[in-house]
Amino acid sequence: MVSKVHHRWKSFELVEESLVFPDGKTRSQTTLRHPGAVVIIALTEQGNVLLLKQFRAAFNDWILELPAGTVDENESFYQCAKRELPEETGYSAAQWHTLGSLYAAPGFCDEMLEIYVAQQLTHTEATSDEDEFIEVIEVDIPTLKRWSVDGTLNDSKSLAALYRYFLVHEPQ
Repeated sequence: MVSKVHHRWKSFELVEESLVFPDGKTRSQTTLRHPGAVVIIALTEQGNVLLLKQFRAAFNDWILELPAGTVDENESFYQCAKRELPEETGYSAAQWHTLGSLYAAPGFCDEMLEIYVAQQLTHTEATSDEDEFIEVIEVDIPTLKRWSVDGTLNDSKSLAALYRYFLVHEPQ
């Protein structure tokens, strides 16, 4: 396998490599290498979910999404989740469990997202990065479901995480 790094930025790399595909032929593939990330469903004592209204420069717009963040070097997914939740929301959690992982965009990126549910929240202080503009909002489940259907919430990682959460935690 021959690799060429076209660009590096923060912890991401754009890599072109020669790969042997299932048909036995060698082809060039360009992949965005990503260290992985977490997405967090933070539940309040009332059963509401913390959402972020966050400015995303790629869209030059504000979007709604669950708290999330990229894994730092030598950091586990769990450590990342415990760091990101207070940074973005101003809450820490005493209880954590995972709902497993998913691929963010497997057509061009190797990013793996680990989904966590955080409970028993305690208010701390948010310490967002300088390029993060975030407003934390608390949303009840019926509203969250409505927003997931009507397009108010259209962030794919958030929708996928919530879908998995509802499949696991809601009565049939």
